[in-house]
Amino acid sequence: MKMYRLFVSLVLVLAACNPIENREMLSAPSDIKVEQTGLSTIRLTWNNASAEYDGVIIERAAEETGLEFVEIARPGYGVLIYNDKNHDGNATYHYRLRTCLGSDQSEYAEVTYTYSRLPMPTDAKCEMTSDGLVLTWTDNCTGEEGYLVRRKVGKSSFVDWKLLEPNSETVTDTDVSSGSYEYEICAVAGEDRSAPAAVRYESFSKPILQVGAAQTSWYMVYVPMTLTSDGGYDCEAGICWKEDGSSGATVEDCCYEFQEILHTGDACFGSATGLDYRKTYRIRPWVRYDGKVEYFTEISSGLADEPDALTAQWTDISAQYSMPSSIRLYKTTTSVTGRTVNAWYAIADMSAGNLEMRTFTSSSAMKPSVAARSGLVSGDVQIIVNGGFFGSGQSYSYVMNRGKEEAGGVKSVTRKFWDENKNNVTRSYNVTRGAFGVDKDQKPSVKWLFGSNQWAYDTPLPAYNSGPSMNPDADFPDNRHVWNVYSAIGGGPMLLREGRICFDYLVTRDKGNGGRYVGNPELLDDDIFGPSVRPPRTAIGHTADGKIVIMVVDGRDSGGSKGVTLDELAMLMKGVGCTDALNLDGGGSTVMCATPSATVLNKPSDGVERAVLSFVAITLK
Repeated sequence: MKMYRLFVSLVLVLAACNPIENREMLSAPSDIKVEQTGLSTIRLTWNNASAEYDGVIIERAAEETGLEFVEIARPGYGVLIYNDKNHDGNATYHYRLRTCLGSDQSEYAEVTYTYSRLPMPTDAKCEMTSDGLVLTWTDNCTGEEGYLVRRKVGKSSFVDWKLLEPNSETVTDTDVSSGSYEYEICAVAGEDRSAPAAVRYESFSKPILQVGAAQTSWYMVYVPMTLTSDGGYDCEAGICWKEDGSSGATVEDCCYEFQEILHTGDACFGSATGLDYRKTYRIRPWVRYDGKVEYFTEISSGLADEPDALTAQWTDISAQYSMPSSIRLYKTTTSVTGRTVNAWYAIADMSAGNLEMRTFTSSSAMKPSVAARSGLVSGDVQIIVNGGFFGSGQSYSYVMNRGKEEAGGVKSVTRKFWDENKNNVTRSYNVTRGAFGVDKDQKPSVKWLFGSNQWAYDTPLPAYNSGPSMNPDADFPDNRHVWNVYSAIGGGPMLLREGRICFDYLVTRDKGNGGRYVGNPELLDDDIFGPSVRPPRTAIGHTADGKIVIMVVDGRDSGGSKGVTLDELAMLMKGVGCTDALNLDGGGSTVMCATPSATVLNKPSDGVERAVLSFVAITLK
């Protein structure tokens, strides 16, 4: 038979009864003991000091049923043991015993105890030793099949950690450092578990942050960091900064916060953007933990010089086409990029009042020259180019056509990368993408959109491949607002904003594949983004006085043109006067057509125009 011991809290209460004759002659039972002798039996034992009595009356009440006492046995004279049988579940019971002689009865003696199919272990303790954290407890079972130890670290949830042999009374955790550790120890038999014995270990210290050398570009200062010790806390980290000469920056100043909770060994970075050129800054790394902020040694850094605008010798070819004077068309074959490049751009003065920028889609893929003559767009098309990204019969980029949304922009993308264990990981990311648009008065502007113009931001979501997935909201990445736009086209990345390149090619730490670009917040594919990626390109932008510029650059050696990188495209746009500009779909989709008859100007790399799903045109009103 399986035998079980039981922890009992014993309270002896002498309860007053109605006065009866010779009450003083009877003594209540004493030295009551209770033990659990099997999976269904409770044994009571006692002593009786009365010299003369008939027996002992035993009453029982279950706490779970309202403490209504019922007589369950009346052992006779000299019997000092009773087995209460047939218990089948965990419960708390109350017994009361009294001695009887004829109609006389003694006062009550009471005992309260908890019955369990599996008694819980007791005396749970822990002690840190040179071998690790040693847990000990008292085994109160003889019929258990083992002991289950569950473990919780910090603010995580309990998990099953160890299943030990029967009769175990100790285990050592060798993976304990700073922090909070909680354990639950249960006896187990089949599906049954005892109540857990709990033990907790805590050891906290200040987190330690190792800061690497700052990397700089024309867009950001990137500070790599590693949390060498979390001190036992869930940590947040980042950088804050002030201009040189104003040391002591705090998180209340200009601040970047890494978008993940960090623990010991985690790598992260701080990204300082929006800095002024030709200024140095005092950058201060920080860690936030347990409601406190710990600051680390300041470093001095600043932006690298932005690449110079690329000013090619452009030839005005407007006279070859029947265009109004409010549109000028130019062509160049230049080597300002260090290689031969063929490019064309049109510049439209929207203030003249006779022009309109139109953006639109077609239900099926169509060549731009065909779209110009198809009736999809009213007004005489003067210039037309391919629009945003597309695939699988749908537009991936935002399209607003005269106040009607014809395509929502992409809101998430899936990217692959190698993690720190060199496993190939696939992760889905929310993403904001650049868009270019005009209001009803044809005044241009640019924004980053999360799906639609109801989710417009002035900065992009700071996503990067291999990093955390973040959720844009009303205040992140900045103040969300509705974009007052009449016609708009999405693409990516944003090339220029307020006269500056708004991306770079800095990379994260090597995670097995040479790192991933930090300065690619729109998460463009590798065949679009990179310091040596030079496919054909299409871009749209505007000048400070509101003129719209549309440019195409051939690549892949089509017509001898070697293509441009995204930063070269940005500087070509800046070289023709743009302050804000957006990259559109490129590669084989890049094409520019002009009147008369929507003549193709460039040499598409496919050899012929590619059919696309969205378009940008400058038309006569």
